[in-house]
Amino acid sequence: MRELKLWADEEVLDTTFSEISELAAECRFSDCAHEREPGCAIRQALSDGSLSRERWDSYCKLQREMRALAIRKDARLRSEARKQRARFARSRRKTKY
Repeated sequence: MRELKLWADEEVLDTTFSEISELAAECRFSDCAHEREPGCAIRQALSDGSLSRERWDSYCKLQREMRALAIRKDARLRSEARKQRARFARSRRKTKY
């Protein structure tokens, strides 16, 4: 077997990880990235132990895999991803002294 692919979408992910979806709805900002924003319900749940780190990591991993699959299927997303990588590479080449 060479590879396995995900055959799910955002609805399946939200259903499987319903507690994470509910917590995300409680975040202070609707576009919360759950990294450093104040009032993030996910970060609060991780710190107080009501959400396990393993569960959160699994959710993030599945999100990344679904995004990668979407990029492979959609030419527009592939183009945007390529442009984003090029911008990042250019920003790394600029040295600041």
